[in-house]
Amino acid sequence: GTKLGITGKIRGRENKKRADDFAASIRTTIKDIRSAGKTSLTAIAEELNHLKIKTITGKKFHPMTVSNLLKRLQIS
Repeated sequence: GTKLGITGKIRGRENKKRADDFAASIRTTIKDIRSAGKTSLTAIAEELNHLKIKTITGKKFHPMTVSNLLKRLQIS
């Protein structure tokens, strides 16, 4: 891969922390959605969008976004 300079390494750590913090902030919402029987990636994405929750970049959720989020939260 590409070798990052010190600035890149710092930014990489900052981005990871932001993503981890964001995922943690909606963990309960994800669990509530799944407890309500909406367990597919598509159903979870649709419900997050219905609740007007945006991704960390301010966009709508898609099934792949939910998949990445569940992996980050270590929820299977």
